[in-house]
Amino acid sequence: MDNFAKIKQTLALDEALFLKIKENIFSGGNANGDNFRPKKFWLFAESLGEFRLALYIISIINNILEKNNDKNKPLFFISFKTNSTYALAKKILNPPADFNNIIYFFHPAGIFKKLPNLYVSAIKPDYFISIEHPVSNKLIRELLNVNAKICFLDINPLFFKKIGTLSVKHPQTIFITVSGEDNKIFLEKILSPDSLNNQFLITVLPDSLKFNLDLDNNGNNTEVRRDNNKDLVVSFVSIHKNESKFILEMVKDITLDKDLNQNRNLKFIFAPRNIKISSKLFKIASNLNLRPAYLKNINDKDIRAGFLKNNSFQSLIVNDYGSLDGIYPLSDIVYVGKSLYESERGGHNILEPASFGKAVITGSYAYNFRDIIACMLKNNAISVITERDFKNTLYKLINDDIYRRNTGLNALNYYLEKRDKSKEALINYLSTNFIKP
Repeated sequence: MDNFAKIKQTLALDEALFLKIKENIFSGGNANGDNFRPKKFWLFAESLGEFRLALYIISIINNILEKNNDKNKPLFFISFKTNSTYALAKKILNPPADFNNIIYFFHPAGIFKKLPNLYVSAIKPDYFISIEHPVSNKLIRELLNVNAKICFLDINPLFFKKIGTLSVKHPQTIFITVSGEDNKIFLEKILSPDSLNNQFLITVLPDSLKFNLDLDNNGNNTEVRRDNNKDLVVSFVSIHKNESKFILEMVKDITLDKDLNQNRNLKFIFAPRNIKISSKLFKIASNLNLRPAYLKNINDKDIRAGFLKNNSFQSLIVNDYGSLDGIYPLSDIVYVGKSLYESERGGHNILEPASFGKAVITGSYAYNFRDIIACMLKNNAISVITERDFKNTLYKLINDDIYRRNTGLNALNYYLEKRDKSKEALINYLSTNFIKP
């Protein structure tokens, strides 16, 4: 999508936001027919992972309000940055009848970043929750000026080095959660003693917010039991441009290994982070004779029947956002990208395939998940590779059934243990600190 098309899309979606508010689509009454002003929550979710977390947090908030005997249905606004999140939002939140108290839009970015007052004055949120991401000082000031209760969930302490002094008409507490005592100590060093006493309330949650996954069927070891135990699916998800080229060449070498292919019927799934490169991946895969098919072109709604049991295809190119929930259960081994090269560093959420009990591989440049990776390595629950040893690691997981399954089971057990503690802590925090009767 070019920049002009993206601006048009942003304008169209955000115009719909303002129109819906202006038309009072969400106005109504309580069970007794009385008019009311519902509580309004704005959840700031940058991309796909945070959007899923936003939906989970909404379910927690609904439960809290129900327990507090709040009869008025709340209103939720979810803003995000990426087109991939927009595509997923359309899939999950439509038809609107199922989610008639949730509206989604692109949050202030680019030129709109300079005009946060337009959004704040239109929504007038009672609560603002930023999920793992910083926001502009202007937006914070506008939110405080309408007395919005602000919470930064699992925020990087470095953000507050840039935040500066907040001059507002009605100073009030800003709630912050960080994962781990070390992050709290670091944050306290960054913030001034005066702001700690008067403006910021820091709470330590035991683990990353990322453990609060809400994917379909996760939390179970869902390794596919195939008719032929020689069948094996290796998926490469959230891969970026440079690493995808290397991966496709490596996969081609693997398919030429006669000894390996006598023992295995291998299939491969390639899911780029940006589906704009899916056509390039398809072309390369075709040139390498990997017999690719596009996910959208698989006629059978059951991917397992349409791809796994169809010998015409050896590889699948994912060209649609929001499809990984269906890819993970089919996979035996999952490589999680944006991690092989320093130029594409950062990583993506390794916990998603781990939550399905899969053998997970990621690169050494997955900096955003280094603490989680360190713990998973201690539990023999992940393989961390470089370009040099990628193929050997993959060979070991392909050839050794016991090693592969144990790695996936260790990943699942690690995820489940952390998830339960993390969810309990998050629910307790929101209900006792941030949202009160």
